[in-house]
Amino acid sequence: SHLAFGVAAERMRIDSSGRLLIGSSSNRTIAAHTPGLQLQGTGYSGATFSIINNANAGNGAFLYFATQRSGSIGGSTVVQANDSIGTIRFFGGDGSNINSYAAQIQASIDGTPGSSDMPGRLTFFTTADGSSSPTERMRINNAGKIGINTTSPSDLLHLKSTSVDVNLQVEATGSGKDARIKLLANSSGLSQLRMGDQDDGDRGALTYDHSDDSLQFRVNDSERARIDSTGRLLVGHTSTRSHGGIEAHLQVVGTGTDDSSITLSRFSNNVHSPYLVFAKSRGGAVGTDTVVQDGDSLGRMTFFGNDGTDGNTPAAEIDVEVDGTPGSNDMPGRITFR
Repeated sequence: SHLAFGVAAERMRIDSSGRLLIGSSSNRTIAAHTPGLQLQGTGYSGATFSIINNANAGNGAFLYFATQRSGSIGGSTVVQANDSIGTIRFFGGDGSNINSYAAQIQASIDGTPGSSDMPGRLTFFTTADGSSSPTERMRINNAGKIGINTTSPSDLLHLKSTSVDVNLQVEATGSGKDARIKLLANSSGLSQLRMGDQDDGDRGALTYDHSDDSLQFRVNDSERARIDSTGRLLVGHTSTRSHGGIEAHLQVVGTGTDDSSITLSRFSNNVHSPYLVFAKSRGGAVGTDTVVQDGDSLGRMTFFGNDGTDGNTPAAEIDVEVDGTPGSNDMPGRITFR
């Protein structure tokens, strides 16, 4: 028994089970489901279902999924944690049937529901090559946290793998285009890249502190160096120190020989050694080449000792100065020991 509708030929019927069939006279079972509404066609137009809202308003069209646990139509019995609210599955013919699905999107209860309280999550599944059913790949939980290959994301975006490397790729291959990762924080907060492992999630970090505009380098769970707001590189300490009124742009501070020393080493099969270069120009701007003058200091090494008040008192000094009138490829010099 059925009720058929058509113009010149049958287009739609309601079968004896009350199923509405469009484009076919018999219901097709898919993965043990015999749908109450089924649309079949032999082209994309005949197999397309559309919902259109033509109102002069800001609302669009809606597709509702709803679930309750009363067991009868019209009930409103509360659902439970992990109940599925609605699922969209994507099936394909595999040569034998169309019971194998390639992907799935599912909405579920993500917590304990109650009156006007319905915590939810969305999960996204894809099917691996050689399989007929999908595996969860990503979820958005009730807190808005996104987990990729993890069912319990601990941050807004959490990527995890226990078997392969995890890479995050940002690609811009167009001519003249750049690839960027932006970290935007509050003016008193931090922008930070953290490095950790399964035992300690905070072994290393690269931190920009917006409150003082410093860039900090953290290794083995301790800060080792920072670049302050004026561009000074501070190794072994967090604030600049002045000696003789000079706040150097490279400062190495420590409490022992190793952490307060600088080594220059060269390993080459020739007569050359490492270089420590001092140079001066009178140009007034970086990169300019203006000739120096007689008496100009080209480089100075000063040895300070702390006198109990500060470290501004020099004990000795080696100074290299221009000793005459310089010119092209001509730089007379002298070394003064004090």
